[in-house]
Amino acid sequence: MSSRDRLLTAMRGQQPDRVPISPRMHPFLLEYYGCACWLHYLRAAEEFGFDPIVLLQPWHHVKPDPIPNYISYPLDVDYSQLDEVSVELSVERIKDGVSISRIIRTPRGALNDKIEQMQGGGTYGIDPTPVIKEPLVREPEDLERLPYLFPDPGKLDLGDIGEIIRVVGERGLVEVQIDSAIDQRAGDAYGLSNLMMACYDDPDFVTQLLRICQDQMLRETEAVLEAGVQVVFASWFYASLSAGWSPKFYRKLFLPLAKEHVDLVHSYGALYHYYDDGKCVAILDDIVASGADVISTLAPPPFGDMDLAKVKARLGDQVCLMGNVDLLYVVKQGTPGEIEEAVRKAIEAAAPGGGYILATSDAIRDGTPPENVRAFCEAGRRYGQYT
Repeated sequence: MSSRDRLLTAMRGQQPDRVPISPRMHPFLLEYYGCACWLHYLRAAEEFGFDPIVLLQPWHHVKPDPIPNYISYPLDVDYSQLDEVSVELSVERIKDGVSISRIIRTPRGALNDKIEQMQGGGTYGIDPTPVIKEPLVREPEDLERLPYLFPDPGKLDLGDIGEIIRVVGERGLVEVQIDSAIDQRAGDAYGLSNLMMACYDDPDFVTQLLRICQDQMLRETEAVLEAGVQVVFASWFYASLSAGWSPKFYRKLFLPLAKEHVDLVHSYGALYHYYDDGKCVAILDDIVASGADVISTLAPPPFGDMDLAKVKARLGDQVCLMGNVDLLYVVKQGTPGEIEEAVRKAIEAAAPGGGYILATSDAIRDGTPPENVRAFCEAGRRYGQYT
């Protein structure tokens, strides 16, 4: 089987020739190669021996940017793609990074925010996440201004996606990341803790904000599906139980949105990859009920709560499972022998009958010894044979 066929077979809940091996690793690649683009990911797949899922993300460090995120990433984006908007941007040097202040003028009034971006390396890791110090949305009137920060997907040049799919070919599978209504949309525009408090103080406001972001997310999804994408990677980690939500709020606020998203993806005959790198045992049945085809990252304790053998027994062939091998204590800090043992246990737990992709509990981090990455992939090939 080619890597592409092997991955698609597992994602459809079937048994390929061997367990696919597909770790996410952009922080590792940034350090190892000095670049985390899709071409370097293919290079890593050849060097270490795994089945690459080329993930195109709307983030500044991975090119091309299919759809820019103007809420969370104020720099390195083309504001001319926004209609009827002018942006006043101020950058101030602070310790270990910069503070970015914006005034965004729309026909409905102005929005302003402040974001701190730390310099990569050292204390903050090679690829620090921006920190929202003052969110864009602060009052109900801001809701009618926020959509002006959403680019029209129909006007974006998504032609590179089809070309990347062609070049990757049988060597791997291309996914495009589409953030959920809360991930780096509502959660950053208003602030996650503010959103949680508003669920009690002003639930109608929360519903409106999520709906605005959901509608944009659906437009973006349709655009990439029209461009030929076969798998949509949908990030839901802002809706995770580890982020502070209860199962009750998850089912009330997010499950209907996930179902709506899955239905759109399936209407194009594409597959849906649901991503949550935190605790989600209590909502696993809900995620499956949404229609998701793949669930990752199945993080084990202490960061997650997944017992992979129990999850496989519980879900059977209802969904493809992906991940579970601890990226920090095992892959980064462990010995090659400990990595081999963790991989063996994961494959024994989840691989029988198919529907499992060997991966880590999140992206492999900078500082991980290359020999550990090699040990992970070698163990996957050694223990992942079905024949």
